[in-house]
Amino acid sequence: MFDISDFTVTKFEAFKKVAKHFAVGKLLKFGEKSLKASDCFNKMARELSKENAPYTEQEKTAYHEAGHAVTGFALIPYEDIQVINIIKYGDISGYVDYIDAQKISKSREDLIKEIAVLYAGMLSEEIQFKKTFEGGSSDMEMIRELANHMVVDANMSSSRFLPNKHNLNSGWLSTLFTSETMSPETMNKIDAEVQNIITEARELSYKTLERYWNAVDALATELIDRGVLTGEEAYQCVISACPDLRNLDTGNDQYLLKF
Repeated sequence: MFDISDFTVTKFEAFKKVAKHFAVGKLLKFGEKSLKASDCFNKMARELSKENAPYTEQEKTAYHEAGHAVTGFALIPYEDIQVINIIKYGDISGYVDYIDAQKISKSREDLIKEIAVLYAGMLSEEIQFKKTFEGGSSDMEMIRELANHMVVDANMSSSRFLPNKHNLNSGWLSTLFTSETMSPETMNKIDAEVQNIITEARELSYKTLERYWNAVDALATELIDRGVLTGEEAYQCVISACPDLRNLDTGNDQYLLKF
């Protein structure tokens, strides 16, 4: 048991620690008092809610994070969600917190699915609000980095004419290659391969959201009402709206969503 009153960190960092203990049912200590993690969790959530964004911003964040979560449940069931939060604090509007992935090595299919999950927040906004917002810029940066890693570092390109990863340095395209080390033709091929991967992942993400939109809508509504959900609460909300998500084989590394 740890004493939350001893924290010298920000309220938001303390809140994340409380959320993790709430997810596993631990007790928290306040000085001489011991409180149930759930009571402490709800109290801190209410306090942070006072600093929350207006409802319209909260709704945008809810659909963004619900999109990530639902596609995550559908496409990468071997990664467990611990907490989903849409309570705004500082520059952070919301997040989906994953427990460490059980898989160590990942195939091209696995990485395409991960990019699809990253894309799902922006696509959920697009479906619900007919536009995307600034919050998706960090997702897009991670999408490009992961797609670039697949082409350059992991040799997952469909082209035989791209360079071997052992001949390249790490980093993004603008710093990886210069006119002295890479021809413009090769750089264009790499850019094209990266874009092909992103396009493939976007299509998978969109199809997944279309299929399970009732779950996205239900989860976003629950997040707007409560602000924070544990992974188990989110999962129960999702399968109530789309029961077929319950039947996904979480132990099958070759699981492939069929449309």
